[in-house]
Amino acid sequence: TNHLDIPSIEYLERWISSSKKAVIIVTHDRRLLNECCNNIWEIDRGSIYRHPGSYSAYLERREERYRMDEKEMERLNTILRRERKWLLRGPQARTGKDKNRKDRIEEMESSLHKVREDAQNSFRSLERRQGKKILDLDAVSKSYGERSLFSSFTFSFQKGQKIGLIGENGTGKSTLMDILSGLEEPTSGTVDKGVNTVFGYYDQLGRDIDSEKTIIEYATDIAKRIRLSDKEELSTAIFLKTFGFSEERQRVVIKTLSGGERRRLYLVTRLLGAPNFLLFDEPTNDLDIETMENLEGYLTSFPGTVLISSHDRTFLDITVDMLLVLEGGAITLFPGSYDDWKASKDKEKPRQSTQQKTETNQRQHTKKGLSFKETREKESLEEDISRLEKLIQDLESSFSSAGSTEFGTLIERTALYNKSKEELDAKTERWFELEEKAES
Repeated sequence: TNHLDIPSIEYLERWISSSKKAVIIVTHDRRLLNECCNNIWEIDRGSIYRHPGSYSAYLERREERYRMDEKEMERLNTILRRERKWLLRGPQARTGKDKNRKDRIEEMESSLHKVREDAQNSFRSLERRQGKKILDLDAVSKSYGERSLFSSFTFSFQKGQKIGLIGENGTGKSTLMDILSGLEEPTSGTVDKGVNTVFGYYDQLGRDIDSEKTIIEYATDIAKRIRLSDKEELSTAIFLKTFGFSEERQRVVIKTLSGGERRRLYLVTRLLGAPNFLLFDEPTNDLDIETMENLEGYLTSFPGTVLISSHDRTFLDITVDMLLVLEGGAITLFPGSYDDWKASKDKEKPRQSTQQKTETNQRQHTKKGLSFKETREKESLEEDISRLEKLIQDLESSFSSAGSTEFGTLIERTALYNKSKEELDAKTERWFELEEKAES
C-alpha cells in the first residue's frame, strides 16, 4: 500500500477479500490487515508468532504476550537477586563446576535488559511556545501552466489543531505541504507565518538525509540535548534510543542503513529542533507498525499544530480530529475523523446511484436501433450460424459411413453434432433478439 491512494487501497481490499487464492501480505496498513487477513504472522526479536484470526484478534494476543513479558521480568528480577547473592560469596564457593550457573545469570541479565529496553521505546512530546498567529493562508492557488491543482484556499491554522489532508494521488497534497513550509511559492495568494512558528516537516523525499556521518554525529549536529519541558532534558543519544536506535546502531554510518531505518532517522531529526508545527507527508510509508504506534502516541500528546497527509486510514483516525479534503481542485474542511467523512460519502452514493440509474434508463428508452458493438455482434453471429449449419449438414452426410471420417469415429461425430446443434440454437436465438431490436 506504500504510495497507493485510498481509493486504490480500498479496491485492493475488495479484490483480496473476494479472491479464492491464497494470499500473503507484507504491509504496515493495519486497516487492510484487519479487513483481508485471517492469520497474522509476527516476527519479533528473532521469533515468529502465529496468530489465527484478524489483526484486531492479533492485537489482543500481543497484549497478553506483553503482560507475560512483564511477569517474566518480575520473575527474572527475583532470580537475579538470589543469584547475585551467590556471586558475592567467597571465590572458594565459585569453582569450575559453577560456570554454567554464571552463564545462566548473564543470559538472564541479557533477557532482562531486552525487556526493559522494549518498555522504554516510547515517543515523548517536545514543547516550544507558540504565538497567537500560527499560519494564515489567504486565497492561495497553485497551478502549473494550464493545469490548476487548487485555487482560492483561505485558512487560519490554530494552536493544538490536528488536521488530516486527504485526496487522490496527483491532486496536490505534497505541493500544498511545500507551500505551507515555504519550500515552494504559490501561484497566487499569500502565506503568512507567525514569528514563533517553527516547522518540523517530514516530507516524502527525506531531504539531506544521505550522509557519510554516523547516526549520532548527524543527530548531535542538529541538537546536543533535547528539551522535553522547562525542567527536563535528554541527551541526543538517549533520545535516539527511545526511537529504537540502540547505542550500537547509533555508531553506524547513515548510508549503510536500510530504507526503513533511514526514514525513522529522518523522522527523529524533524523533531530534534523542538518544532511547534508538524507537517507530515505520508509519514507511515516505510515505518514499521511499532514505530507508527509510538508516533501516534507522540502526536496525541503533542501540544502544537499538526497537519498530516496520509493514505493510512487507521493512522488518520487515531491522530486527527478534522480533515482538509482536496478534491476537484478545491480544498474543503470536514470536522471529524476519516471514518466520519467516509460514512458521509457513503450516504451520498445511493442517491447518486439512483440518479445515474434513472438517467441511464432514460437514455436507453430514447435510444433506438443497435449500437455499433451490437451491429458487429450481429454480423459475427450471421457468420457463425452459416458455419455451424454447414458443419451440421456435413456431419449428417457422414453418418452414412460406418468407419472413421475426417470428423472422427461415429461416437466422436455424434458428440460434435449434438454440441454444434446446441451452439446453433443459442446463436440463432441471440440473432433474433438483435434483429427485433434493429427493427424497433
